[in-house]
Amino acid sequence: MLHRRDSLPRPAVLLRRSALVLAASGWAGALLVLGFSLLLAPLLGGEWRWGWLQVAFGVAAVAAGQFVFLADVADRLFPTLRDTVGVRIELVCAMLFALAIVSCLVMLATGAGT
Repeated sequence: MLHRRDSLPRPAVLLRRSALVLAASGWAGALLVLGFSLLLAPLLGGEWRWGWLQVAFGVAAVAAGQFVFLADVADRLFPTLRDTVGVRIELVCAMLFALAIVSCLVMLATGAGT
């Protein structure tokens, strides 16, 4: 699809969009690194400090990182994806995040996480 010259974004809009994409990518990357470090710590020689609570926090962080990336980066770079597959994938990530957070809260309230 070819764009006419007048339909291209102005430099200020492009700069603002680029800054948002860079910030959201960093935020999503930090959440993913945190989640994977919690999930993979025992396999990489680390300690298993919190038991199943550590697994639930790791899953929550990974799901949150995926959701942030999909909602803030992928929707801006590929706007047509939002109408087809993007909403379903975002919904799955949001539901997984909510389920992991609820399980963390239940484990913290009952003391069953360790």
